[in-house]
Amino acid sequence: MDYGDCQKTKSGVATSIIFPYTDAEESKKMAASLMDEYNPKAVVSVELIGPNKKGYKHYSPGLPFAPLEKVARIEDLFYEASTRGILTISCLVQGNEIGGGTIEESVRRLVPYGDVCQCECQGGMACVVKTDVAFPAAVSNWGAYAIVAVLGLLLKNPEILQDAEMERRMMEACIMAGSIDGVVGKAVPSVDGIPCATHQAFVTMLHTIVANALSGEVISFTKKS
Repeated sequence: MDYGDCQKTKSGVATSIIFPYTDAEESKKMAASLMDEYNPKAVVSVELIGPNKKGYKHYSPGLPFAPLEKVARIEDLFYEASTRGILTISCLVQGNEIGGGTIEESVRRLVPYGDVCQCECQGGMACVVKTDVAFPAAVSNWGAYAIVAVLGLLLKNPEILQDAEMERRMMEACIMAGSIDGVVGKAVPSVDGIPCATHQAFVTMLHTIVANALSGEVISFTKKS
């Protein structure tokens, strides 16, 4: 929906904004403008590839992501948010994504190609962009789902996390829009090579955890003296 319409409803809606800038100065101006207009409470990324110490972006195997002149500098949103004291959160897998800078030393030490990449820059695929909260997960989507589940618990509104059926519909919508599973290289209902049914089961498990917590029926295990 348009942002103006989003402000008029309390239901789960979203707006989309194109961030096309690859030029450093234009990107910084756009980031500042967006912060001024929307005044976000948080800036969150989910597996968003970010630059290494030399400014290059890489896929997790240490291969170049794309020519710099063709890659939008979305990381400037996080730099601008940090400058303004706005909470930044990242969900990441390998450390080549936004938020990798928070654990850069570990990424360079532990992750293949973290310290030395397979492209001409030789700067490693480890991203230098830091976030207030870096949430590593086996599947970055799962990290985001877990955060939403916690919000559902705190707000006592677990429905803000999609259910298994919505997970299936979202995956199918991504395929219809032209997305592919990057691991298998095909437009199939899977993420990171993991079939849709597994992601549905993960969402269902999160709902069960939240439901149990909200039920108030907590089992107490005490040690007898």
